[in-house]
Amino acid sequence: PSVTQAIRAVIPGFQAAPWYLDRGRAVHHGCRLLDEGRLDWDSVSQEIEPRIRAWASFMSDSRATVLLIEQPLAHPIYRYAGTLDRLLFHDKVFFVADLKNMIEPQVRLQLGGYSLLAKHHNHKVTRGVAVELRSDASYTTLWLDSHELKRAEQWFLSVLSVYGFLCAHLERKK
Repeated sequence: PSVTQAIRAVIPGFQAAPWYLDRGRAVHHGCRLLDEGRLDWDSVSQEIEPRIRAWASFMSDSRATVLLIEQPLAHPIYRYAGTLDRLLFHDKVFFVADLKNMIEPQVRLQLGGYSLLAKHHNHKVTRGVAVELRSDASYTTLWLDSHELKRAEQWFLSVLSVYGFLCAHLERKK
């Protein structure tokens, strides 16, 4: 399963409406183009532009360097996959970043899952951040230090275990 699929199966209500999912995909695409230096601001809709500007502000304020963008990864030992929004680096620290339209408690689980994926692929991640990109071009963050990120990884592995249990018992009933 993906990080998101496992969390959705275990945490009820962790599902956005299609309109919000489409908007999120558009924001992610715009932020990717921005990070790659290929964004044509004239092509960005008024609905999406402030959120991309919020990402630009975060990147400027954090002074981080982007190492990976929307990178699909798999973990063959724990048998799950996910698309890492960003792997960033600043001041000798590697951190996973998740772009959000709204920060909810489940983002800790996502950051934990993405951190484990990045670490499995030899990235020395020690922090995590969720960046809420707002419609007024501002942003807010939820930072996880190394101890909080380790706890988030453990929580995600628990979710993954419960997901496996649910799948095994649902398959038996069929």
